[in-house]
Order: sequence, then C-alpha cells, then structure tokens
Amino acid sequence: MAANTGKSDLRIVKTAKVLNAAMSALLARHNFRKITVWDICETAQVSRATFYARFDDKYDFLKNWLINFKPDGVHTDDAALNDFIYRNKAVIQNLVCDADNETAEILRGFVLSVFNITGIIDSGKTHPGQIVLSNFFAGGMLCYFQWQVKHKFPPHIPPINQHLREIITMFRKWETEANERTVYDEVCQPERADPVS
Repeated sequence: MAANTGKSDLRIVKTAKVLNAAMSALLARHNFRKITVWDICETAQVSRATFYARFDDKYDFLKNWLINFKPDGVHTDDAALNDFIYRNKAVIQNLVCDADNETAEILRGFVLSVFNITGIIDSGKTHPGQIVLSNFFAGGMLCYFQWQVKHKFPPHIPPINQHLREIITMFRKWETEANERTVYDEVCQPERADPVS
C-alpha cells in the first residue's frame, strides 16, 4: 500500500507541474479572460476530470498557479520587482489587461502576499483602516503593472514599491494620531448630561 501512495504522490506532483507549465505557456500568448479550462487541459494533456478533481474552475486554478509564479525578493527591492515584471511582461500583460472582477480580486490577493503588505499594515494590531490601506496598495501596484504594459515596459521607472510603502506609513501615522485623539476625547471629556425638560 505504501508503494501505491508514492506513485499517487508522484502523479499528483507531475500533474501539478504540467498544469502550471500549460498555464504559463497559455498566459504568454493569451489574455486570461479568453483561456478556458479546456485550453489548459488540452495544453497540459490532462483530462478535465483530473482538473476538476483538484480545482473548481479556472479562477481556483489561477490562485494555485500564482503561488508558483510568486517571485522572491521583490517585496522590498524595486530593482528586483522591475526585473521580474520585465522578464514576465507577456504574462503580466495577459493577466492585468482586461481583467474581470474575479481575476482582479485574485490579483489583489497575489499582490498583498508577494509584497507582504499585511505585515506593513497590520503589525500585529487590527487597524480600522487596514482594508482601505491594503486595497490602496494592491490597487496602486496593479495600476503600476497596467502602466508598465501601456508604456511597453520602459527600462527606467520610478521606485513605486518604496513610494507606496511611504504613503502607507503616513496613513498609519495619521490613523494612530486620530485614534489617540479619540481616546483622549472619550477619557478626558466627560459626557454632558442631557438637560431635563
């Protein structure tokens, strides 16, 4: 029985590899919106039953594929980010251009995981503006990717990652100051009794 488990595990790994390679090949040539499960399976030479045994649909598969596409070192290094974008420009173009809402939401999550933005925003505490800040950062990065596509991936570009992080740091400072003022007002200013009529 143990030998069967090993063969089964090997098949799972091989299937994952060919599916990921198929998605990479398809995204290098086609917009994600136009890629179908049939295209992925045909390119990977995997049955649709095998695909659907692992994934709900192409969006579920995209989430998995992005885990493998995730670059190292770009979350703090703008040069590494720009190099990654340049090396993968066709794929990025086919993901971010004309993305539907579900794809955009998946990409937003991908950006937040790649740039470890929850560590910048959250820092172990729950901030009321965390959702706003994470959406701001992810939206900024996705717009940056779209800008890159529109301008045909110019070699000399601004350090966008650094600028977005500086803006988030400013927001967090303002939020902290606003929270401190609110606590001060609540503690130091007693409630006034309503006048009795």
